[in-house]
Amino acid sequence: MKYSSFTALIEERVQERYGKEKTVFRNTIIKNNDVELDALEISSPSEKATPTIYLNDFYEDYKQGKSLDSIVETICNIYDNRIPLNDNCTNIFSDFENVKKNLAFKLVNFEKNEKFLKDVPYIKFLDFAIIFYCLISDKDCNAMAVIHNHHAKAFGVDEKDLYKIAFENTPKILPYILSPMEEILKKLLIINSGPEEDPDFTFDKLFGTKKSGMYVLSNTKNFNGSAVMLYKDVLKDIATALGNVDLYIIPSSVHELIILPDLGTMDKKTLTSMVREVNASEVAESEILSDHAYFYNREEGKLYA
Repeated sequence: MKYSSFTALIEERVQERYGKEKTVFRNTIIKNNDVELDALEISSPSEKATPTIYLNDFYEDYKQGKSLDSIVETICNIYDNRIPLNDNCTNIFSDFENVKKNLAFKLVNFEKNEKFLKDVPYIKFLDFAIIFYCLISDKDCNAMAVIHNHHAKAFGVDEKDLYKIAFENTPKILPYILSPMEEILKKLLIINSGPEEDPDFTFDKLFGTKKSGMYVLSNTKNFNGSAVMLYKDVLKDIATALGNVDLYIIPSSVHELIILPDLGTMDKKTLTSMVREVNASEVAESEILSDHAYFYNREEGKLYA
């Protein structure tokens, strides 16, 4: 069965399952880097917000032999077992004063987001676009809502207004954190180790005892953490703390950056080749930030693409 026929049949079967009490429809969602995903949305008049259930992976399950009935059952279970959003979450966009308190920014690649950027306010920075979102978080709900053009118009603000607010907010809401690469790798080993394994021994066996000299820069939630490079004086402070050196910035993903002090042992061309190789084999398309390395000149206080 072709993909288009599959999605149409899933929509029909789910609608039959819920009958007239629910409305079921398909929608195409443009994600970061213009990745298009097909979604199924299920709603009723009494609900202010409903989950978006992406169909692309379900088609892969179908091709691997999973039955249509089983897929429909899984989709309905996702909807039936959702946690309904409370009024605090669904009403936050009714008042810009609520949005302002939780407004933050993130970085996306400019060229890779031609379609996406048509629908959102943004500010160009190097080969990135700074876009804005509202963090919706309380005891019952954790979500992120991107600010679209229609939101900005309704709020009576433009991209400069949004940037001014987000520039103040984001470092407070999502403080930056700099960690040695070895610390991050050990944490991953601890998560993936069995109870009988010694993470320190395993780490030394795999990577040796020599320090890499690399650091991982993100925010405390490791979420859209690449934006911390825009925080006031963050690169300057890091360059000073690491010995008054210039820095190479390696865009690991939209969520984190790798910082490498310039000690004369690496060059931007080599690092760019490494970035492209890792992006092609290890990073999901929707999480790629850039295909090349960046250089921070400490004396000039300037970042170069």
